[in-house]
Amino acid sequence: MDIGYFNARVRGQRGRLFRAADYEMFLRASSEAEYRERLKATPYARHVDIAEARMTSAADVIASAVGSNAADTFKFLWETAPDNARRLLKTLFSKWEVHNLKALIRGFAKDVKREDIRGAMAPAGEFNQTALNALLGAKDLADAVRLLETWGSPYAAAFRDVPLDRHINTFELELRLDSFVYGWLQSTVKGSSSSAVIIREMLLSGIDAQNIMTLVKTAGKGFSKET
Repeated sequence: MDIGYFNARVRGQRGRLFRAADYEMFLRASSEAEYRERLKATPYARHVDIAEARMTSAADVIASAVGSNAADTFKFLWETAPDNARRLLKTLFSKWEVHNLKALIRGFAKDVKREDIRGAMAPAGEFNQTALNALLGAKDLADAVRLLETWGSPYAAAFRDVPLDRHINTFELELRLDSFVYGWLQSTVKGSSSSAVIIREMLLSGIDAQNIMTLVKTAGKGFSKET
């Protein structure tokens, strides 16, 4: 599949996006139940129906429908993209891939129930639902990292030479993961095409934002400048 055909497939999804009139409709909803019913008149209808078969709370149904719709969209983009586009998409999906790994790190460190960890994850990129199920089935973080190594995931490198026992410093491990992913992504986006230039600019903006967030998170925690 060439990049032109892929772009056409993506543009074809624009009709599923909400317009100003749709948001006005939602704002006029007087309750979560009414909001849920109005969501049924949109491309989210199938996801609402599926969620209603498992949940009773309107708020839970809405959250599940929105999340599963996003997961389906991510899956469509990832599986439809040709190799040359997927390499660039990796930059966009890495945000969610890292988010999933952080949820796993925090959950395992605090002995959170697997289903509760699952609720904080978003299937995207190389971590589709099958991959997330496998990671959640790991007995601990070290076991999950061995899975990453078996799959040939680039993220396995972020955990090398790090003790992964029950007393891990989750904050420092998350910082290490952030630092790794931006360095790795910069090394993979090459060339002077307009797409590559845009992706590099996005990466630089992401690095700036991450540095600012890191400084905010570490303020007052006693970290040295070197750390």
